Amino acid sequence: MMMDSPKSMMQEASGATAAQTRVRQLQALRAIIAAKAKERNQPLTAETFKAILQEQLAEAARRRQVAAKEAASPSAPVPFNANSTSKAGVGKTMAPFPFASTSYAPKPNTSITYALPNADKRAMWNPTVSSLGQKYNLDPLLIHAVINQESGYQPQVVSKSGAVGMMQLMPATAKGLGVTNPYDPLQNMEGGIKYLKLQLERFGGNVALALAAYNAGPNAVSKFGGIPPYQETQQYVRNILTNYLKAKLSK
Repeated sequence: MMMDSPKSMMQEASGATAAQTRVRQLQALRAIIAAKAKERNQPLTAETFKAILQEQLAEAARRRQVAAKEAASPSAPVPFNANSTSKAGVGKTMAPFPFASTSYAPKPNTSITYALPNADKRAMWNPTVSSLGQKYNLDPLLIHAVINQESGYQPQVVSKSGAVGMMQLMPATAKGLGVTNPYDPLQNMEGGIKYLKLQLERFGGNVALALAAYNAGPNAVSKFGGIPPYQETQQYVRNILTNYLKAKLSK
């Protein structure tokens, strides 16, 4: 009788070990779900199991996102290239910000900011938004509507796609706009406002198209000759315009 080679035996043992580990992981997960259901005084039905499982998966994804953000946090300033452009290739040369050559500032303590309702956060940032709106000739109410939609005034938030901060700048866009630290709310806001201004100029002052370009990129808006047929983008534009109009009417 032919004996299995040492290599095949090791592969089988490894496979068995991996399978056993997987079983233990599933058993541990089921125990966690059962404990959660007991805490909530809920019977461990299929519906309860599915709901708690989804919560656990979402929490695990959130932790991975936080860990990835911390691991990817830059430790040195990115030099600004005055000839660089925004994420969708607007093609315009953009002057660096006054603070573009400064070193990264430490991430601000935003624990108080997170705890505030959006109305209070809006009031806190209103002087800055008003000043930047005047600088770039943009309505502060529109800027507020964009910030509220993008991040809810959270300077440290990172999206699944990697967009960062108050106005959710993608890393390449932030670099092209001269933002050396996208977690700095002042730099992030000025970068986002500058980018929104570019879209308004590109699309003849049409606010809806500028917002669509901010969300989906100007190339997509040009390709479809209007707001792209993306549900996310259409809802994004609708939400911001609705909130902007409400703010204008209540002013």
